Amino acid sequence: MTQPTLTKPLGSERRQNGRKPFRSVAQLRLSQQAPAPVRTTDVSASGLGVVAPVNLPAGTLAVVQFVLPKKTGGGTLIELEVMTVHSVFSAAEGGFKTGLQFNSVSPDVAKTIARFINGQ
Repeated sequence: MTQPTLTKPLGSERRQNGRKPFRSVAQLRLSQQAPAPVRTTDVSASGLGVVAPVNLPAGTLAVVQFVLPKKTGGGTLIELEVMTVHSVFSAAEGGFKTGLQFNSVSPDVAKTIARFINGQ
């Protein structure tokens, strides 16, 4: 009798870029709803980790707004369309650890995120 082959989830469920810890507050706006605060955990070129008060199903579309700090002080307001990739309850975090994938990023925003990740 042969054993079944186990496969890992495809790349669409895992970020392809390195992450940088990023603890802040962001606003997540679902279609036709008021923005709700979420806590950020990390950021990459392709997405944002947040802790949300509700479990968002994979594929949920939203807009996220957050401020990336600048090394010289102040920050840059970022607003991007996102899609939920995963969401799992975390008692330690007090909410649902949620992976948000950026849908489209302009070259200027991509540079801003890259500078933050690279510590510039």
